[in-house]
Amino acid sequence: MKWDANDLLTKIWTWQHADISRNLIYGGDFKRALRSIRARAILMPCSEDQYFVPEDNEAEVAAMQHAELRIFDSPWGHCVGSPGKLPEFQRALDEAAAELLRE
Repeated sequence: MKWDANDLLTKIWTWQHADISRNLIYGGDFKRALRSIRARAILMPCSEDQYFVPEDNEAEVAAMQHAELRIFDSPWGHCVGSPGKLPEFQRALDEAAAELLRE
């Protein structure tokens, strides 16, 4: 995969600044913002992700009303989510999306 450096910088900026609580409604109260989510959600981190560690998702799921944590066990870490990298992950992701859409 060929990356444009500006695309990567934009991704990094988003990772650092995308806070759902950083607004007038929640005033920086991240747990309160998570508690306000009513939609069903399935969070699917990779067991070996070093960018977005599963422990962070565990804390998020604990605060969300209708969320489920499904840790995908793989040594590929963050790269497991790259399209075409691991067919088993793509199947799990597709199944989770279909499950959410059926509800």
